[in-house]
Amino acid sequence: MTRFKTIRMFALLRQATLFCVVGFTNLFVDTAAYYSAYHYGHFNYLAAQAVSYPCGAINSYFLNRRLTFAKRGGLTPMKC
Repeated sequence: MTRFKTIRMFALLRQATLFCVVGFTNLFVDTAAYYSAYHYGHFNYLAAQAVSYPCGAINSYFLNRRLTFAKRGGLTPMKC
């Protein structure tokens, strides 16, 4: 395996790992927002879901933008 392919493989593995970490963080944020709205805000379950879903989506957007898909220099596109 060439050095470039090895570097590319580790870069993709890092990106996939960060994507999973962001996904689990999103699960936590969505669940925490739902629980808070349902139990502390006394919303019904549909209203609590309507509050928690955008919280998770916004969290996912910003974390993926900042961590997972941030532009990093040094690598060129792989040619087939």
